[in-house]
Amino acid sequence: HVCVRVLFSKPIVMKKGFFSKRKPSAEQVTGELSKYDERVLTAADKGDVALFKNGLKKGGSLAKCDSNGSTALHLACQGGHMNVVELILQQEPACLHIGDNQDRKPVHVACKSGHLLCLQLLLS
Repeated sequence: HVCVRVLFSKPIVMKKGFFSKRKPSAEQVTGELSKYDERVLTAADKGDVALFKNGLKKGGSLAKCDSNGSTALHLACQGGHMNVVELILQQEPACLHIGDNQDRKPVHVACKSGHLLCLQLLLS
């Protein structure tokens, strides 16, 4: 919470339960990644909106994780890819509450990576 206070001049009111301890499901952790799941994760990491949309259209999942437990939202936040972050939040806002293997939520990743616009979007 410290980074939020330092980065913004006025307090930000976060929704109740924003930092819940919801863990990824067994499917997310142990499920096989299809080529479309991999496409979604790769596109989120690179900020490639067209590839991202194509991966979802073909059946890729926003709930799948890479070997570090990072979802597409974690990867998009790490790279500061606002367009992808916005698409994910529109389609699956519950992704906000999924922690990676170290229980870091996407908001933590955006804060640590210094992507203030992503952080603002996640907190709005």
